[in-house]
Amino acid sequence: MAVMGGFVRVQGNLVTILADFAEQVALLQDKDIAEAKERAQQVMANGESLSEDEFALHAKQLEYAITRERIAGKWKNKKYKNVNVK
Repeated sequence: MAVMGGFVRVQGNLVTILADFAEQVALLQDKDIAEAKERAQQVMANGESLSEDEFALHAKQLEYAITRERIAGKWKNKKYKNVNVK
């Protein structure tokens, strides 16, 4: 589990996560991440037709895709690769 920002509390066998971003890294798919990133970039490239709120939404989606991409890269290239996810 990748967690960014927020809090994690462990009490015995119970883990509570309150985070800005949490994802099971074993489930990250390069193809899905690349497609989401491309969609957000395309929409933002035509930003003149977007409202301020729409632009902010797509900027956040792009930020999320880039974060997922970075985490997936770390997962593939580091020791975390051998961690079992249930």
